[in-house]
Order: sequence, then structure tokens, then C-alpha cells
Amino acid sequence: MRTLFIIEDAILKTFGSTITTKMLDEVKGIFSFAPKFTVLMTIPDNLPERIDFTDSIVKVVAKDDDVTAMQNQAEQQQLRSIDFAINKRKLNVRMAAFKRNSAKPERGGVGWQAKEVLAVGSQKVALVQTGGIGSCETAVTDTLTFLAPDKLTLKEAAERRDIKLSRARLAHGKDQEDKITDANASFEKSKKHWALQDTAPKSWPQSFQDTLGIALGRIVAHEARHQYVAPHFDAGGLGGESAEFLGVATSEKFHTDDQKNIVGELAKFETTQKTATLHIETFPKGQAFAFKE
Repeated sequence: MRTLFIIEDAILKTFGSTITTKMLDEVKGIFSFAPKFTVLMTIPDNLPERIDFTDSIVKVVAKDDDVTAMQNQAEQQQLRSIDFAINKRKLNVRMAAFKRNSAKPERGGVGWQAKEVLAVGSQKVALVQTGGIGSCETAVTDTLTFLAPDKLTLKEAAERRDIKLSRARLAHGKDQEDKITDANASFEKSKKHWALQDTAPKSWPQSFQDTLGIALGRIVAHEARHQYVAPHFDAGGLGGESAEFLGVATSEKFHTDDQKNIVGELAKFETTQKTATLHIETFPKGQAFAFKE
């Protein structure tokens, strides 16, 4: 009950324990307002077959472009698996047809959920579809931008260098030489910094790894939230649309009113689930794993 499962698979393991531990601590801190809420990093084989209405699941993918593909895979397989479990019990329940997602997801990932109790003859059947996808690429880009010299992207740093070099042409002698040297030196710092983008994050300096873990944790928390409260929170915070994951104090946590909404939804989900006499497995044994790499 009330568990956020973060799937520990090959992609997440590539980051190393420093980053994943920081990520886990960040998510736990963000959801500390919710009573009896657990954050657990788990391998796919240890994910329970039956998922509670108050549970959420987040998988990380390598690239932004992988988000929609994984969402489609996970949603479609969950429907197949639930159908399998329904047919095994010979219940007269027909799941809605899968509809492929084609729209570009929000920055950082996507989250979805469908949790309901259906009357089937004399039984009340609980059905759960839920999931979230977080993009490592967004977390890495946000981290390197936040820690970059003057917080400039490599493209922006090159543009600033070119402007400085253009202005240097108006100077003369030693003054011109100094301005050219300064322009090139500043760009070289940015170039060295952004070279980290081509290296494994687990080899980054400690402070960089910590910041990446925090960014990834906030992305995971944002997508887990969508599995309790679907719409973004209008007043901002981490639950707001296009929330900034680093550098904006108000986006580090969920807004206090948003926290109340999440706690309220958790209570509603628990009440609804208790009306069920039969709970169908979302991940029944013998079926493919919905979030398989």
C-alpha cells in the first residue's frame, strides 16, 4: 500500500550507486508529506503481481525520444496482462482497446493511470493500469546546464565567444590580444565542461553526480504524482506544467496545496479499492513485463 516502485534495471544501474542513492533520497524527501508512503527501488522480478490503487511505478529511459515508445509498450502490455488475468478467472470483463500515444510527451517524461472498481455479477473487481516514464537525457542536460560556466549551453557559449571576438576587432594592440584571449579561454572552459556529456555520469565529479541524482529524483517524483493526480497543478511547484527541476526553489517540492490534493487522492483511492471483492493482477506471472527494456 502507498508504494512508489522505481524499476531498477540496466539503464538505472549504469548511473552507479552514488547517483541512484541520491535519487532515492530525493524522492523520499519529496513524498515525506504523505503518511505511510514508501519509495522502493526494485528489480522487475520483485514487483508485486497486484498493484494497489495507491501504488505508482516509474521506469527511467535513456533518451527523451524513448519516452513515448516505452509508454506505448507498457500501456499495451498492461492491458494484455490484465486481460490474461481476467480470462484466467473466466470473468465477463472486456478491457478497452489500446490506443497508441503519438503526441510528444512533456519535458522529462510522462505518467498515466486508470484505477477502477467494476461490478461483475455478484463481484466487484478492482482493475489497475498505472505507470510513469522518466528521461535520463533531460536529467543529464538540466544538470550540465545548471552547473555550466555562466549556465550557458555549448551553443550559447560559442555565440558569446563570437560576439566577444567581433568586439575585439575594434580594439588595438595589447587590448585586442587580451580580449581575444579572454573570449577563447571562456569558451574552452565551456567546451571542457560540456565534454562531460560524452562520458558516463558515474565518472563525473561527486558534486555533479549528486546534482544529477537530485534532478532525476524530481523527474521520478513528478511522473509518480501523475499516477495520483493526473492534471498539472496550476499554482506551480514540482507538480506544475514544465516544472524546472534545478535552480528554481519553488519547483523543488510539490506546492503545499498540491500536497493536500495528493494526500486526498491517496485516501480516495484506498476507500474505492476497499469496495472490491476481487483484485485483478496488473503483472500476472507468465506474462511479459510491461516495462521491459
